[in-house]
Amino acid sequence: MKKVLCFLLLVALALSSVPLAAAEADPTPSQPSSWAAETVEEAISLGIAPERLQGNWQQDLTRGEFAELVVRFLAVQYGYGAGTGFQMEDFWQEDFLNLHARPDGQPFVKADYYPELAQTPDRFIRWDYLLGEYAHFFDDVEPYGGAAYINFAYLLGIVQGKGEGCYDPDGIITRQEAAALLARTYQVYAQLDPPQTAAEPFSDSAEIDPWAQESVAAMQGWGILLGDENGALDPHGHYTWEQGVATLMRLYHNMPVSRYSGTLAPLLSYADLVEQIRAKNSNWMSLVQYEAETEICTILYVTYGGVMHPPAPAIFLIYPNSTFKRIELDGWVEDGFQLNENNTKLLFSDGTSRILDLRAGIFEMDYNEWLKREGTK
Repeated sequence: MKKVLCFLLLVALALSSVPLAAAEADPTPSQPSSWAAETVEEAISLGIAPERLQGNWQQDLTRGEFAELVVRFLAVQYGYGAGTGFQMEDFWQEDFLNLHARPDGQPFVKADYYPELAQTPDRFIRWDYLLGEYAHFFDDVEPYGGAAYINFAYLLGIVQGKGEGCYDPDGIITRQEAAALLARTYQVYAQLDPPQTAAEPFSDSAEIDPWAQESVAAMQGWGILLGDENGALDPHGHYTWEQGVATLMRLYHNMPVSRYSGTLAPLLSYADLVEQIRAKNSNWMSLVQYEAETEICTILYVTYGGVMHPPAPAIFLIYPNSTFKRIELDGWVEDGFQLNENNTKLLFSDGTSRILDLRAGIFEMDYNEWLKREGTK
């Protein structure tokens, strides 16, 4: 019965939908419009806009796609994704739900959503499996694909259904809906309501639905949502991919709490991060073979593998600002390591003539060349 009602609701929405809002003409639709090009480039470099969803930046943004953008944006706020030691997937799979409370203040417990797991220890069941393959919050959200993003955003209270078990993942986001979703996103990571600031109302503010008015005002006041040349929002108009990316990047740059301004506390403390990496690599497939503490970072040399993969080595450099770098190695280091006198470089004593700069987290010059240089001082 739920599925029938869901279908009828979607048909009604399709029949009553407003005409497609005109997007800025662009001679190459696969490229963002000129006004959005720099913003889109930054979002891609941070990992907010996934490669599989890049292409026609002027196309309408769907409810399912926006959920993915929002989750990836949250991951970037906490230092995950491109250019960090954290994999993007680690954020929405485990760390946030294990370390943050639900919107009602209670901890996230898997058995609350999957009662059949009540007797199964949490560590044996990962959130990514439950949210991506097993969750049934909405009848019209199929497992796999973007389901994990939608279900995760739903658990956080950012997205909501349309009633009768429907989410409408392929439905188009409107501009006033985007305002509400952006405001809720800020509430989740900042743990605060978006502060209100004075702003000239949009010329069509009378057309904004009552439930969206507060969110629109907050997002307008902070320069997140901008009007057109006539000062209109077009609250029921459609929302494009480049507009979605642009507003998220404005949220990143403009809001008083953000990783960009250094005002957002890290997800994990330095000590907790060291323990988490050590714990993740402490099973029978993974061993911490070398560990050292320096003023720059904590060093963990780990050999890891799996049933289908041969053991492989990696070095983790964990920094006091709660970030880390993971350096994959192409071979084992059997004879160990040594630090230079200043504890700024890790020297490989395995005959491979390598040297690792701890501050940069990259391999420097050939070890023999370094010895020659040091000998000339």
